[in-house]
Amino acid sequence: FPVTIKRRAEGQYTKDGIVYKRNEKSEGLKGKQGEVRFTNQIATPFTNKLVEADELQPSHINGVRNPNHFIPETQPKSRTDQASIQAEDSFAESPRFNELGENTNAYSGAPIVNERNEVIQGNNRSAGLKKGYRKGNEQYKNDLLNNAEQFGFTKEQVSGMKNPVLVRELKVTDKLGGIVTGK
Repeated sequence: FPVTIKRRAEGQYTKDGIVYKRNEKSEGLKGKQGEVRFTNQIATPFTNKLVEADELQPSHINGVRNPNHFIPETQPKSRTDQASIQAEDSFAESPRFNELGENTNAYSGAPIVNERNEVIQGNNRSAGLKKGYRKGNEQYKNDLLNNAEQFGFTKEQVSGMKNPVLVRELKVTDKLGGIVTGK
């Protein structure tokens, strides 16, 4: 991944005459903290955070690699297959809050991001929520509003955002390419 490392260090790159810029670090609204497990041996602390859907950078969107996702080694699976696109569409059409909220497992629950809102885990969930908001689906926002306090937020914080998404933010370094290695 030498090209990826260079792009991260520079914070941007140009492809086919288009300049892609990496998200800046984002404070977002911070809520409760917890711990998420990637394996039985790897548990990592996280902070719940509310971000606007437009700030999320999943690895793929609608079956196409996202050029604004600067940590591709965190998602080595190509999400161009029909099953991935169907999962994304499923979350867009009918966001199931019980699969998008609290969970100690990294592979379920709120998407996991770095400080730049680049998705580490939960790419289909993230892309689906973004797509759902673009289609005008307010179900997820309403569910988030009704469950805000369990994540350390107020209803006013959620309602004050245009398209809020609950994420679990990890403190990871670019030196590791955003890969979670435990405590």
